[in-house]
Amino acid sequence: MVDTTAVMSELRAVAPDLLADASRSTVIELVDPVDPSNVVNRIRAAAAMPEPLVLYVIGQLHLDRKEKLPYLALGLTTPASIRYSGLSWQSLARELASRQRGFTTVLVDLVADRKAWERVREEGLPLPEGVSVYGRIGPPPTRGETAKPGYLLRCVDQWNANGRLTFAQLHEQAVRSPEDADGILLCTTVTRNVPRSAPTATTRGLLPLILAASRSGFHDEAALLASSCHDTALRGAGTGSPEVIFWMEVQAELAHLAGHPARSCKAWMAVARARLAVCGAQDDDDVVAAVDRAHHQWLQVRDQAFAMTVAPYLLALRRHVPGRVHGSVAAVVRRLETLRKAGVGVAQSCLSRAESADVRVGARGALSA
Repeated sequence: MVDTTAVMSELRAVAPDLLADASRSTVIELVDPVDPSNVVNRIRAAAAMPEPLVLYVIGQLHLDRKEKLPYLALGLTTPASIRYSGLSWQSLARELASRQRGFTTVLVDLVADRKAWERVREEGLPLPEGVSVYGRIGPPPTRGETAKPGYLLRCVDQWNANGRLTFAQLHEQAVRSPEDADGILLCTTVTRNVPRSAPTATTRGLLPLILAASRSGFHDEAALLASSCHDTALRGAGTGSPEVIFWMEVQAELAHLAGHPARSCKAWMAVARARLAVCGAQDDDDVVAAVDRAHHQWLQVRDQAFAMTVAPYLLALRRHVPGRVHGSVAAVVRRLETLRKAGVGVAQSCLSRAESADVRVGARGALSA
């Protein structure tokens, strides 16, 4: 009923700052998803972020046969299986309901089947009060015809011609086509009543959701949410605060869960330095744990070039924080010897740097190498 190929291709070419009407943004794309629970989980993870959220919804709208509720068709949806293979519009709305007023925008370019069209014409397509909505819902195409999401294609034309626009401006320009005459136009602008300041409440309550997303294979989404929480903590509490270091540790663990030992190693080394800068005690339990984990992740790295690059700094860190396991410093040196035998020139150079690396602890115990 709907061909989304052309508009998805066009949207991919649009700069993220235009898509989000923001100077900094991250784009997550779901093309022909098939599992409604996975879609809900991804929307939930995005909705949990405190930053503004823009959601683009493109495709087909149907009513289920039993309860007559609206559903979005997914990759394997059929009219008979819509309740099990489609995304309930109520589920989508529910995930957005708890977000701060004025921080959510939904752009829709949908084609409704006959029953959904009748329902939407009478009752609309409800979303929470604090959500801005723009777009178009088109009637069912004639038999044998395939509809195209023309509204968003015209939005792309406006971005290409005029650059960054507010969503209200974008909508006003995009609906001037005669093609929109037979559709239902949606235009609800919600303003932010109170200027947004950095949250003072802890974001640690999001940790179970983040870990669940990572363990379900949504590593990028989990990392994105953790990064957002870290940035929020940094703005609210400042560098070196317990909340910031907590989210640094979460990011290090997420890199491990995602199977990226190099990234995890660097993250744990950063945690160790941050903790040393705060307490300066090389026998502090949290400092030792961070160095131990950095060391463990380094041993898992199979990229020899990376291992050689990091080795001098890890060895310097290890000499300053040897930990409670005898021989930890020697273990780093042994691996360096193994690397040296595998690639004499570069590894020998790294070993020399590691042997001469110096750990400098300043007045507050800040560690550098």
